Amino acid sequence: MEETTRLIRTGLYRYIRHPLYLSLILGGFGVMMKDPGWLRIILSGINFISVFLTARIEEKEMIRKFGREYAAYMNESKMFFPFLF
Repeated sequence: MEETTRLIRTGLYRYIRHPLYLSLILGGFGVMMKDPGWLRIILSGINFISVFLTARIEEKEMIRKFGREYAAYMNESKMFFPFLF
């Protein structure tokens, strides 16, 4: 875990809390869409679940570190997809 000293709420972080994790999700989805097959679909699903769980763990640590400020930020932004999720 990176030792962040302040909460960033500008740029992409204004809309989503995990833009770097979103890039991993989209990359995995893109690889799967290049040549769809059952194995790639399953691996893409595993990728999404892994990234989602990692983000949830990170959010719990950020709540411990930043408290109410991070909880408020969670209410103002989405996890991965602006205006959706």
